[in-house]
Amino acid sequence: MEKVLRSDLAFMIEARMRNKELTPENFIDAFTDSVQDCMKKGKRISLKGFGRFEPVHRQERMGRNPKTGKEAVIKERIRPAFKPSDGFMILINGFR
Repeated sequence: MEKVLRSDLAFMIEARMRNKELTPENFIDAFTDSVQDCMKKGKRISLKGFGRFEPVHRQERMGRNPKTGKEAVIKERIRPAFKPSDGFMILINGFR
């Protein structure tokens, strides 16, 4: 899995913001669009001191409709996941 670092993400955000006014809304849009693009391509994004975003592949499986109880096939998919860094967890909780 290809890894995207903070500096790579900064370049992606900069490219998206080139012709736009520098506002918090535009920055957040550029950040989320960049993260989504990386996830679609199967790339993991590592932000030192914050955490990492990564796509997790889920296999096709059998599930059950909770309303009717009927079995149904749950298609394979990619689920986005976020794993906070140890430093981030210590900052929030006071421990890991």
